[in-house]
Amino acid sequence: MSRFSVTTAIFEETKAHPEYRLHLILDAGIPDVPVNQILLLKSHRNQRQNDPVREATSHLYQWAVFANYLWDESNIYYMNATSADILNFLYFLSVEEGLHNSNIKSYVNTISKVYESLAIKNYSLDKSLFRPLPEMALSGGLRTKRHSLTYISQMAKLLPRESNLSCSMPSYCKWYTSQQIDALYKNLRLDYACIFLISVYTGMRASSVLSLRLDSFNAKNQTLAEKRSKTGQIHTCTIPASLSSKLTTYIVEMRSLYMSSSEFMFVQKNGSTISYNAYRKALATAAQKAGFNEPVHTHAGRSTFLANLRSYQLRERRLGHETFSDADICLLMDWTSLQCLYNYDLLTRIQEVSPLMDTLQKEIYNTAQTSFPQESE
Repeated sequence: MSRFSVTTAIFEETKAHPEYRLHLILDAGIPDVPVNQILLLKSHRNQRQNDPVREATSHLYQWAVFANYLWDESNIYYMNATSADILNFLYFLSVEEGLHNSNIKSYVNTISKVYESLAIKNYSLDKSLFRPLPEMALSGGLRTKRHSLTYISQMAKLLPRESNLSCSMPSYCKWYTSQQIDALYKNLRLDYACIFLISVYTGMRASSVLSLRLDSFNAKNQTLAEKRSKTGQIHTCTIPASLSSKLTTYIVEMRSLYMSSSEFMFVQKNGSTISYNAYRKALATAAQKAGFNEPVHTHAGRSTFLANLRSYQLRERRLGHETFSDADICLLMDWTSLQCLYNYDLLTRIQEVSPLMDTLQKEIYNTAQTSFPQESE
C-alpha cells in the first residue's frame, strides 16, 4: 500500500451551510497537515449560492503521485527531496508514464507551489531547491521571477522538446550500448553489478530489484520472481545463465560473509538493505570511471531492456513475421496504458535505432518471451 493517498473527509454542517466534503492528503492514514493547508488554501464556499466547496482536487492527486514516487523509488520523504530527485520524477512522467509536457507542467506547478509555501513557513528543505541545477547551467542559465523562491517552476524547460523527435533526454543516457554495459559492469562492485545487470536483462525498476528477496532467485531454474510495485502480483522471469552464475557467486562468496539474517538479497555489511541512493551513487561513480560523456540514470537499465525488445518486435513486423503485441509489452513492463510505449517511441525513435541487436538483444528477448501469454518463434 502506498504511503500517501487522497481521501474524502466529511465536515460538520454549520448554521449557514449544510454538511460538506473535502479531499485530503493522508500520510500513512493520518492527514498531512502542511500539504493539506497549502493545497486547500484556495478552497472556499460560495455563500450566495451555497455551492459545495471548490477545490483543485487534481493537485492533491498529483502531489500524492509525486510523494509516493520519492518514497517507493528512493525511500525519500518529500521534505528531504533534492532538485535532482524532482527532476528524476519529471523524467519518469515523460518516459515511463508517457505524459505530454503540457500535463507534466501541471505537476511542476503543483510541486513548486507546495515547496515554495513550505519555504515561507520555514520548513527545513534541501538547499539545492534554492539554486540553479547543473543541468540548468548547461542550458545557458535560467532566470526566476522575483516571487519564485525555488527553481522548481523552471524545470519544465528541461523536458524533452516534443517538436524535435530526435532530441535526447537532457543530461542522461537513455539506454546503454553493449560496450557501455561491459564498462559499467567492470567498474561496479559485485553486488551493484548484479543489481545493474538484472535491470538490463529483465527490465525491472531499480526499486523492484532492491526489493528482491533471497527466495526470489531460483538458481536451478535460472529465474527471478518479482513482486510488482503497482499491482502487487508476482512476476517470474528467466535470466541468462551468465547472470544466474554471477548472482550465485554474489550470494555464496560475498553476501554470506556479512552473516546477515535479512531476507532481502542485496544487503550491506551491517545487514541493512542496499538503498536506492547507494545504488545510484555507485552507478554514477562507475560511469565516471568508465569515461561516460553523460551522467547515467537508474532507469536506463530498464530502458535498455525495452529498447531492445521493441526493436526486435518492430523488425519482426517489418519482415512479416508473427510476434508479440504492444499489449504484451505493456503487460510485461507493468504499464497501465499503451500510450507509455508509444510515447517512448516518439522520444527515442526506437523504430529507427537498435542499440544492441545481435547477442545481447537475443538474450533479452529470450528473457522476455517466457512472460508473454502467447509467443511465436
